[in-house]
Order: sequence, then C-alpha cells, then structure tokens
Amino acid sequence: MKYSRWFTASVVGAGLAVCAFAGCQGVLADGQAGGTSAVSAIPPQYAAQAAQGARDQQAIDLATPYVTRNADGTLSLTLPPSVQAAIGGSELSRLQGDLQRTDTWIHAGELATTPSGHVYAPASQAISIQGGRNAVVYQWWGVQIYLNQQYSEAVGVVLMAGGSIVALLCAAGPEVCVWAGTLAIALIGYGAWIEVQALVDSNGDIINIEDFAFTWYLWISGQ
Repeated sequence: MKYSRWFTASVVGAGLAVCAFAGCQGVLADGQAGGTSAVSAIPPQYAAQAAQGARDQQAIDLATPYVTRNADGTLSLTLPPSVQAAIGGSELSRLQGDLQRTDTWIHAGELATTPSGHVYAPASQAISIQGGRNAVVYQWWGVQIYLNQQYSEAVGVVLMAGGSIVALLCAAGPEVCVWAGTLAIALIGYGAWIEVQALVDSNGDIINIEDFAFTWYLWISGQ
C-alpha cells in the first residue's frame, strides 16, 4: 500500500445541490436534517448495496469486540461459535481477509496499532475526527474517509456531472488527498448517493471502504 503524498492547492467551491436524478422524491426519510440511517437516505438505485453495507456494518460491530492486538502490533480475530453463526460464513471470510491485509500493512510499516488496538498510519498528521471534519480513519476491516458537508456536496455534484474529483479531494486536506486517486476510481457512479446523504446528514459523509484491495466494496453513511 504505497501512497503518493502530493497536494493540489486548488479549492473547488461547493454549492448546495438539488436532487436532479430520477427517484429522488420521497427518498429522504422523515425529511430530517440529521440522524437518518444510510439505508433510508439513499436513492433507490443504491438500495441493494446499502442493505449489504448495513449487514457488513452489523458484522463488523459483532466482530470488533473480539479483535485483539498481538505483541508485534498485528491484530487477531477469535470469535466464539455463537458470534460466528450470527455473522455468517461469507461475511466472516471477508472480514478475516480484511484483517489479514491490515496485518500485512502493519508488517510493512504502512500502518501501526496503539496498545488498545486502534489502527493508524504512522506518517499521517494527527487529525481530530469531530463531526463535520475531513479525515482518514483506518479500521481493522478497511478505511473510512470523512468529508464534511461542504466537500460531500461538492463531490456528489462533480461526480453526477461526470467530472474528476481528484483536485477537490486534495483541497479537503493532505490526508484525504492520499486517497484521491483511489476514490476517483472507486466512487464512479456514486455521486447521487453521496449528494443525498450529505443533504440528510448535516455533518457530512463517511465513505466506508471494505475489501478495497480487490472488490472496492463501499457504502456511504453520515458523520
């Protein structure tokens, strides 16, 4: 996992977008400005993937208490039979693969863990991830890209217009810029989801990327 640390000092202005795609009417559950789940906030064309993302998040939540840190800084996952059954075979296999890739990057020095098992990039700048911030958060199962509402809306607009988001993501900060090239590919076709989620969650979006080494599986949730 070699990152190119380049920064483009161009700032792309973000304007409040409107729902301009089919099926947007009635998608925003309860019409509230925040606190709505990702599944209830998405455009219909992403419903199946969002439902899968919710199942993955549930599996992650079940497994996380059983992730432990080894003496060399790598991580292990040992689940009791009841939790394995609750997660299911296919989800469990993917999570185990995610953990193995994280351990590979720990061995390579690209990632490290705290004594409590928190995953971080040693070369990264320390970033607070309070609501509405731009940040990169590493997890044992993958990575989360935090974009505040301004940048979430702008990314959605640019993607829906068929434009490139690389310069925009780099303007969000050097840590996000590290992932700009990856996200420019992985987020093709996701502009509507990002845009609607940003309108529902006033603090901005979280782009959750699991198994990104192979399938680029991702889902969008709110900060």
